[in-house]
Amino acid sequence: MFLKNNTYVIFFLLFDGFFILFFIVFFLLQKKSKENKVNLKKSKLIYNNDFEILSHLSHDIRTPLNTIIGLSDLSINHINDSEKLKNDLQCINTASTYLLNLINSILDFSKIKIGKETINLEIADLKSVFTDMIKILQESIDNKKIKLIINNNLPNVKIKIDVLKVQQIFLNILSNAYKYTNCGGRIEIYLNLIKIEETQTIIFKILDNGIGMSQSFIAEIFEPYSRSKKNDIEGCGLGMNIVKDLITILNGKIYVESKLGFGSTFTVKIPVQTAEEIDLNKNISYSKHEFANKRVLLVDDLEVSRLITKGISTNFGLIIDEAVSGKDALKILKAHKDTYYSIILMDLRMPEMDGYETTSKIRKMKGYFKRIPIIALTADVFEKDVNKVFKMGMNDHIAKPIDKKEILKVFCKWL
Repeated sequence: MFLKNNTYVIFFLLFDGFFILFFIVFFLLQKKSKENKVNLKKSKLIYNNDFEILSHLSHDIRTPLNTIIGLSDLSINHINDSEKLKNDLQCINTASTYLLNLINSILDFSKIKIGKETINLEIADLKSVFTDMIKILQESIDNKKIKLIINNNLPNVKIKIDVLKVQQIFLNILSNAYKYTNCGGRIEIYLNLIKIEETQTIIFKILDNGIGMSQSFIAEIFEPYSRSKKNDIEGCGLGMNIVKDLITILNGKIYVESKLGFGSTFTVKIPVQTAEEIDLNKNISYSKHEFANKRVLLVDDLEVSRLITKGISTNFGLIIDEAVSGKDALKILKAHKDTYYSIILMDLRMPEMDGYETTSKIRKMKGYFKRIPIIALTADVFEKDVNKVFKMGMNDHIAKPIDKKEILKVFCKWL
């Protein structure tokens, strides 16, 4: 009787409960949908940001690569002209060194955006810091028949400076001047070192008579992804944003003047410390007799790598034996007394038995093998890779491409 009299009430309550449950589920689904849309939007922004950064870095890498590839082709035609060939090779070497430094910088690129980028001071020849970068773009500028005027008032002094950052700033601005100046145009470079409030300050100014910029665009030129809509020059618009970040890190300033259709002028001021008392050309002290009869076992599976390392090392008076694999190295070591070799140069990435496993097996051998200096010679340059080198029983780390001064330091340290 109770159920019969209260059927409608029960039905009403169930209906209300179902409706409330439906509303809650609908509300949660809507909320989740909105969250998904927000997350999707964030993902797209992150993707676009990463893509733009890679696009900018690709541009920066291609600039020295253009010099390396272009002059490599030209040098074939200059094979019988020793002076031109020498100049080609010097420019290739300069561009290659810059490219290597740029790659090292890319590894730490994120530090800029999270505020952990540091200033890496080194002693450098002031004039070379800038003239080396001009050489990288010289051929491209000549090909566009752009008149390049250089007013270099820099003194012949040594300075303490973050060379790579200053070169990145300079090359980026000069590259823009080249890109936005028409064929037959003009670019002027002014270089100077003056005292501003008792602080030695590099001042460089780059002027062009290219397409110029509107005042509205100048106001946002240092914003990420800023590109003028009035040109079709390729680029992602990150260059000047990164330039501004680098200048800020170096406690410098940048000024921009431009007029649409009449060209642009960029002026940069960067404080530096002079270091005239340090001789840049001073070599690491060593004599070949110190390395006389010192024998090195070079372990590397790549023939060209062995060729380069052997060529550099024999110039120091060392005797080099080669092993083409980890197994080959163990076989050679077991065939001689434990003191036959003074040091081992070990590549890390080799087929069958890598450098880590080979080192581990050497350390388990008797006598001097337990403490013979083993130097990692590798393109693995991340911090975790270097830490692993020491953890696995090696004594030091040399990064590829090999720097003659760095490998000499290691030889002087361990031999």
